[in-house]
Amino acid sequence: SIALLENEGVNINYSCPDMSQADQAFRPLRAAQFAGMWSHVLRTNKDLLKPEVVWNIEQGLNLTSSDISGAELKRSKIRANILEYLKVNDFFILPAAPVVANLAEDRFVKEIDGVRMKDYLEWLLLGYTISLTGCPAISIPCGFSSEGLPVGLQIVAGPYQEKKLLRLAA
Repeated sequence: SIALLENEGVNINYSCPDMSQADQAFRPLRAAQFAGMWSHVLRTNKDLLKPEVVWNIEQGLNLTSSDISGAELKRSKIRANILEYLKVNDFFILPAAPVVANLAEDRFVKEIDGVRMKDYLEWLLLGYTISLTGCPAISIPCGFSSEGLPVGLQIVAGPYQEKKLLRLAA
């Protein structure tokens, strides 16, 4: 897919903004949001929630204000890093997911290339890292794996660049 873009005249830069703190930013922010939105359900109807949601709410209920503000500082740095990157590069292109689709019976991807995921969130890192930036993004199909499963690319643009993003995606 990158080769096809190059053939269309797109200059490819293989550098990447620093997003190494994404996991440490996302997890507490997500947990705080889950606790804020769903702790009342945990108290009154816990049996209606899947185990992963219960875990996330409980994580959020155990956070301190320092945990949340620290995560927000990391998120701000990640956003600043991608905005700096997008001043020099029109787009940031990355895989939509680290693996092809998992079986519908599996609740989540548990292992990638022999590495066991520590929980149900870890395999989603490529997606939630971009969500932290607040930048417009689109996922597009770009082919199929050797098993015939769909593979996608995620394209990210700077703030208010949706029109340019949709043009490239098309």
